[in-house]
Amino acid sequence: MKLAIIGGGSMGTALAGRFLTVGTAAPENLLVIEKSKERRAQLKDILACRLESEISSELSQADLVWLAVKPQDLDVVCSELKPHLCAHHLVVSIMAGVTVAVLEKRLGRHARLVRAMPNLPLSLGEGMTVYYPHPQLVDQDFVMLEQVLSAVGACLRLETEDMIDAATALSGSGPAYFFYFLEYTLQAAQQLGFTPEQARLMVAQTFKGAMALWLAGEEDVAALRKRVTSKGGTTAAAVAVFDAGRLGEVLYNGILQAHKRAKELGAASS
Repeated sequence: MKLAIIGGGSMGTALAGRFLTVGTAAPENLLVIEKSKERRAQLKDILACRLESEISSELSQADLVWLAVKPQDLDVVCSELKPHLCAHHLVVSIMAGVTVAVLEKRLGRHARLVRAMPNLPLSLGEGMTVYYPHPQLVDQDFVMLEQVLSAVGACLRLETEDMIDAATALSGSGPAYFFYFLEYTLQAAQQLGFTPEQARLMVAQTFKGAMALWLAGEEDVAALRKRVTSKGGTTAAAVAVFDAGRLGEVLYNGILQAHKRAKELGAASS
């Protein structure tokens, strides 16, 4: 398969690296387009594939084109892409908030479109990608799309496009929520006297084990939390502080705010 990725930022680079690692595309069949000269220099040390500074006729060779740029760059990218877009191109956009209808309009009524939202663990094949396809996509489009998405982790097809914004707030931004909590847990571990290496081992295995316990059984997370929280014990003391600081409510509201921002980005691009 021949792939093109427009945008060599964190997500575009992660996609390219994963495709090369698992052989979704051979190095000569993967094109990454990145305008920044400085970033291209960095990518040369990271990716063993073709690198270009501008969208050109070379794009015509690709089967699938990823739009991995910021939504603020929508107008510029679409105006540059449109003259080189071919009927056979399946275009997958990961621009937050940018709808299929907007993309179709900006790309001259090109209808082979997919709006997707992956997350960064895709670099290890552990990503979560949700997507909404243009209604005119045919079976061969889905075969190609799911072949590519299977290389980066799990995928979920959504029946309504408005759920993409919700997924952006949940799975798209979700790794950052986890890392935020992890950051402070590691700081606390070191404050308690553990070395960074000891803290990393203990925290990583604790979280990994907790996730495994949840996935292995039928109990919900609230029930599992109660199993670990003995009345008057150490866990109860920590949870009391969390509750006093309204940690759960803050997390809940933060996710809703991320959803609001995703919708704002979409409104700005329409």
